[in-house]
Amino acid sequence: MDGGSEDGTGQAFLDTPTACPKLLLEIPGPPSGKGANVLPFLALCDERQVEAAALIDADVTSAAPEWIRSLLEPVLSGRAGMVFPVYARHRFDGATTNLFAYPLIEALCSSGVRQPIGGEIGLSPALIRLALRSPVPVPAYGYGIDVFLALLWLGTGHRAAQVKLGSKIHKPSHPKRDLIFVQVAAALLATLRNLVGTGAWTPGGSSTETCMDAGIDADTSTAPPVALSAQVTEARRELSSRLPEYDWTQTDLRPLCEGQPLTEELWADLLADWVAAGLTRPALDTVLHGKRLLPLYYLRMQAFWGDIARLTPSAIEDYLSHSVSRLARGLHCHSSLISTAINSRSKATHPQPRGASHRISSFSP
Repeated sequence: MDGGSEDGTGQAFLDTPTACPKLLLEIPGPPSGKGANVLPFLALCDERQVEAAALIDADVTSAAPEWIRSLLEPVLSGRAGMVFPVYARHRFDGATTNLFAYPLIEALCSSGVRQPIGGEIGLSPALIRLALRSPVPVPAYGYGIDVFLALLWLGTGHRAAQVKLGSKIHKPSHPKRDLIFVQVAAALLATLRNLVGTGAWTPGGSSTETCMDAGIDADTSTAPPVALSAQVTEARRELSSRLPEYDWTQTDLRPLCEGQPLTEELWADLLADWVAAGLTRPALDTVLHGKRLLPLYYLRMQAFWGDIARLTPSAIEDYLSHSVSRLARGLHCHSSLISTAINSRSKATHPQPRGASHRISSFSP
């Protein structure tokens, strides 16, 4: 897939000798972005009735031929309809995964998927068809495509697998972290709104193949990125200047503006409040709601990195599991409010599907 590059990437691809036939899919846009490239690829796969497909991020330098086999085999054997990667990532890498996507999707779906937005995934024809017939939120045309696909599949109770891919080495994502986080957050919320609101939300219907390897490598010698201190200062300034816009939580955020660390417990409670507000306030713009979470995300990142700096990989995984449990309890506390809001909205627009009023109870741990 070539999303309108001007450096001859497409021709270089065609000129490179390969053992298998290849096809260049040129996508000029608009819209532009990762999802804007992935969705036409999925449409092509559906048109050609492929038996399985795999996606690998373009900026990964550690990809190996066996990755393709690993991502396709569970689909081709019929064991799973979506295949997720498990990497050995540095403890200061993958902050959006560790602090947002993993705990939220795990608390919502109880799927056991450790890297739900890893980028390297295997897809079945059933997942491809589901994605193509589902409403695509605007952020999913960008970096929100991975969480869109993951939540569509896991949130509707389908079986998934996880495969070990070793180390993931890629270009630094720090320069575009703001954009990635906001698009992931907005796409997750928009997809969740659609599934819950239409009565399609049925997580936990099928189990996910587990992978016991931790997603964190053992290296403790690397310090956190130095740019984080400046981002934390800006996050506190942004939060302080916009406090009235955080009416979606009852938590007093002023101590955070004054330097109080954003603890694991507080972050879990804020995420639960954020999801509940997004589901119960239909007029709330998902992108704007994601942007409001961004300063809190940076404050949590600083505290999280301090907490795990010297922990073993298994201890970090235990830490994250505890965060998931706290978040699941927080979501469960909101479940009645969310159910009432969703059901009232559904009855006003279309007949209520049988049993849909109980779907939100899946949030309970």
